[in-house]
Amino acid sequence: MVLSYCKINHDFPQLSVACREPPIYLVPDFLTLEECEAIVCETTARMPIAAESESGASGVHAWDTGASGSPHTAPRTSSPVDSSDEWCRNIHELVSILTQQSAEHMERPTVTRYLSGQEYFPHHDAFPPGDPLAGPSFGGNRICTVLV
Repeated sequence: MVLSYCKINHDFPQLSVACREPPIYLVPDFLTLEECEAIVCETTARMPIAAESESGASGVHAWDTGASGSPHTAPRTSSPVDSSDEWCRNIHELVSILTQQSAEHMERPTVTRYLSGQEYFPHHDAFPPGDPLAGPSFGGNRICTVLV
């Protein structure tokens, strides 16, 4: 049995269990190559060019520290998308079927690009108990992250 905080649809096409704890699932071809290329093409045009750009830079929250105990502050360039985009609706629909969660409870998809010198720092997609950002007015903690 795989433990999960999110009710996964085990009948989803091509779904397999990669890890039981923490629960990690794989879905080959979740999106088609054409869909992925269209998303990259559309969102790349919206991303800032300079690594120092304030708009579009997303960082890891300061409470989330690495082994050294110092906060990760290096930005990564990302592009939130307009939820009216057809591909965004398609992703929400697929994720809804996979996770058995309503699209109302989902964040907008974000496309992330790492520029030279930037990197992905390990972090948690949840806030510690008592943190105001974990409250319902900010959407609460994530119960599931879907990476494509």
